Amino acid sequence: MKHRVFVAIRVSQKLQEEVVKWTSAHTRLPVRWIAPENLHVTLIPPWYEEAIERVEVEVANALQEAHPFPIEFETVSYGPTPKNPRLIWATGTTPQELTTLAKNLHKALKTPSENRPFQLHLTIARFRSEIFSSIPLKKLDERVVWAQTVDAVELMESHLKPSGAQYETLARFPLSRAVS
Repeated sequence: MKHRVFVAIRVSQKLQEEVVKWTSAHTRLPVRWIAPENLHVTLIPPWYEEAIERVEVEVANALQEAHPFPIEFETVSYGPTPKNPRLIWATGTTPQELTTLAKNLHKALKTPSENRPFQLHLTIARFRSEIFSSIPLKKLDERVVWAQTVDAVELMESHLKPSGAQYETLARFPLSRAVS
């Protein structure tokens, strides 16, 4: 059986609460908000896979040298491009550790890397680009300070439903602690 899987960083409880606080101030926007428990930073986008155990071994091997590191979101805006917005996302400066993590996972899993540099982003809402003209707030560029420490990576399965995707953790891989 094929599973729709991806590799991601789960958002911490504290960061979920920050996002919920932000979204509650913007409920008038006609978008589909991502449920707090589904918030994540995607490292490897979804693909269909049968050999889950093999993927677990490859992810674990790719993470052997990885250590916990901080990430910080600085701006909430429309994305992925101003000319074709279809989501609301939080972005921030991409730490080198995150870029390296994504690169190592792509290599281990033999998945194609994107043609653009990896960008730290957190999708918090989705909408169809054709409805953007009906959204009352045309410019969205709000400063935030949302941070967390990345201390684990998860192999997740995406269950597509009419109400939006729901995500299930198949395996969690804690990042090793640096020896002091």
